[in-house]
Amino acid sequence: AQPYMACSSESEEGICKGQDWSCTPTNIARTCSTFPPQGFCAGLNSYPNITISEYGSISGADAMMKEIYNRGPISCGIDANPLRTYTEGIVITKGEEVDHVISVVGWGTDAEKGKYWIVRNSWGEYWGEMGYTRVQFGALLVEDQCSWAVVDKFTTLEGGSMHCYEDGTNCKVAPKPSPSPAPGPAPSCADKETFCADTSIFKPDADCKIIAKDCLKTCGCCGANPPDYCNGGGSAVKKEIVV
Repeated sequence: AQPYMACSSESEEGICKGQDWSCTPTNIARTCSTFPPQGFCAGLNSYPNITISEYGSISGADAMMKEIYNRGPISCGIDANPLRTYTEGIVITKGEEVDHVISVVGWGTDAEKGKYWIVRNSWGEYWGEMGYTRVQFGALLVEDQCSWAVVDKFTTLEGGSMHCYEDGTNCKVAPKPSPSPAPGPAPSCADKETFCADTSIFKPDADCKIIAKDCLKTCGCCGANPPDYCNGGGSAVKKEIVV
């Protein structure tokens, strides 16, 4: 969440001072395997993406509910420290500082703890309630810093795109393959069928009289004075020869 934090009101250093943003492998878009240190990270030169047509910032429960109801989930800052040991239930801790970004996808009401936010985290389905948590209204500073956006064009499987594999192999730029050479002109006089040269099924003395056009070379039709049957006999009966 460093890029989000660098641009948030919590950052006093600014985007250029808070972190090393130089063009290094660790700073470019990348994908990482699931279980380090045995795993690794692979930098991506080409990767699925999403664009937005509009965006803005909001805060407060009423504005958040209105935005979620009208246009779907929003991104909000959160105090993630109490979430490190979270397993299930509704979090009621007030929070001390924003240090993480999550998605708020909806809300609900509990008989004992009142209204709560339905929060989608980015720590995998093994965490919390299948990757989600419930946060009481006013807890973990969730309502202080939120952003909304209207989705424009984005990568989809239906559009021929694919999510990145863990090792990133399918998201790296590869040279475009050279176009295949155009096929050369067909020989003016050649056998069209492979069975023409198979003496076990093709008998030139008899078969050339009815199928010479498909076996021009074998039937001797390529010379200066071809036999008369070279001008007749089509492929209509070649199936009988093959069988």
